[in-house]
Amino acid sequence: MLVGLLACGSKAERLPVRPAPAIEVLPDVAFADLDRDQRIELMKTHVIPTLTPVFQRHDPTKFSVVDCKTCHAERNWQMPNAELPQLDVSDLGEFDARDVEWMKNEIVPAMRKVLRDPELRCGRCHPLRGS
Repeated sequence: MLVGLLACGSKAERLPVRPAPAIEVLPDVAFADLDRDQRIELMKTHVIPTLTPVFQRHDPTKFSVVDCKTCHAERNWQMPNAELPQLDVSDLGEFDARDVEWMKNEIVPAMRKVLRDPELRCGRCHPLRGS
């Protein structure tokens, strides 16, 4: 009888359940106020997931993959990205009107929100002519 009781053990002897590892929560501040690691985390966890459907709805073939290279030059995280089209914001007539409207009405507002930067403009990502 004693053997049966010892084999079952008491509730106090059970191994504790380990809590899930802590996940750092990004501070609710503008992108400019984040440190390098926080900026990378924001890009991975917020920017790419938020902007992927916006890019893919516009052109699912061209943007079948949305990743860092969609906006940033290869191995260069500096913005504006010299590999993106140069813009003269006073005259965007050389670009497809559909693309201009998409950038103006979807991409820029989404980026303003996700980067917490209400002043974000085209020149944040695109080089501007004459700059």
